[in-house]
Amino acid sequence: MKRVFVLGLMSVLSAALFSCGAAPTDVYVSGYYTDATTGKDIACYWKNGTQTTLGTATDDSYGDEIYVSGADVYVVGQYYSGGSGSGSHDTACYWKNGTKVDLGDGTSDSGAMVIYVNGANIYVAGQVRSGTFYQAVLWTSTTTKVELGTAGIASRAYGMYKSGDILYIPGADDSKPVYWTYNTVSKAVAKVVISSDPAIAADIFVSGSDIYIAGALGASSMRPVYWKNATATELSSATEYGYAGGIALNGADVYAVGALATSGSQDDMGPVYWKNGVKTALTTAKATAVGSAMRVFVNEGDVY
Repeated sequence: MKRVFVLGLMSVLSAALFSCGAAPTDVYVSGYYTDATTGKDIACYWKNGTQTTLGTATDDSYGDEIYVSGADVYVVGQYYSGGSGSGSHDTACYWKNGTKVDLGDGTSDSGAMVIYVNGANIYVAGQVRSGTFYQAVLWTSTTTKVELGTAGIASRAYGMYKSGDILYIPGADDSKPVYWTYNTVSKAVAKVVISSDPAIAADIFVSGSDIYIAGALGASSMRPVYWKNATATELSSATEYGYAGGIALNGADVYAVGALATSGSQDDMGPVYWKNGVKTALTTAKATAVGSAMRVFVNEGDVY
């Protein structure tokens, strides 16, 4: 399959590299900007540094992840239709070539996290609010919503990887790291619990019979980790905190990306990546350049 690899900042800034040969030719980045006059956050994407606005000036909106299929550019995210009344909600959506397509029905909060396009088939993973909790779901069309999590139990979906007829969707279910599989032919859904410890699964990469998952251990002070077939490899020292948001393989090398801090506060997190467990900081001035890396792409020795 042709996979979209993304980079991100706190789940709302993502980039993808697309190539028609040996080297990447175009770089797409999705996210949002804040209008200086209105203070509204507005979803957008950049192609090779040129910005295209997706959201409107009246509603806060966010682009979470981007996918390019031929000449079509898809960005998933959500928008908030202003106001403080019970009829105002975050609504999951995607933009295709700048045209917004709603996924949420507007009666409860929802958000879209990741998209995969295969011809006429568009798959979007995210979550909808069901009572007190959010519930992980998969939209297979604008009218078809597949429940991944169980109603009444908190769950979220964060990533997606397609291998053969199977979509692998990592997330969290009842505070445990899991991934769901969705068979695109039979429509069957299954859940695999990675660990019984409190954790989240943020990204997934499938290589043959091996399944690699990036995420974080812990209920509050989280630690970055990746699992290979449910065997955990921790990526931080005892005094560091953070998470791994993305994972990819390049030959036998395992790359994970995320954020680390020594204070236990997100305000101190700096973006990092690990190659086979060895850390490389992506900024040397956390006081002025905090952030996180959410996805990773490796191409001919270059790490994005």
